[in-house]
Amino acid sequence: MTHRFAPAVLLALLLFAVPLSAHAQYGPQRNRAADGMVASADSVASQVGVDILKGGGNAVDAAVAVGLALAVTYPAAGNLGGGGFMLIRLADGRTNVLDYR
Repeated sequence: MTHRFAPAVLLALLLFAVPLSAHAQYGPQRNRAADGMVASADSVASQVGVDILKGGGNAVDAAVAVGLALAVTYPAAGNLGGGGFMLIRLADGRTNVLDYR
């Protein structure tokens, strides 16, 4: 009778082990940046945004570039025909929200 439960026990162990190991590898990261930061679903697209910022572009330039890069590197994340929202904090402290759906 104990052999009947062995697959269920093994499955339960695997289900608990996988998320723990994934969290250990990709857990919370506390990165700080003095001048700007770029985050996206793909590291290559994020690097495009970083390059735009380093080249003198602003955050909106970087966001648009990352969106275009994601259309190539990770099309499942969305694409050029989609829409979204953008929260922008201007240099003078004012904030704007864009709804481009």
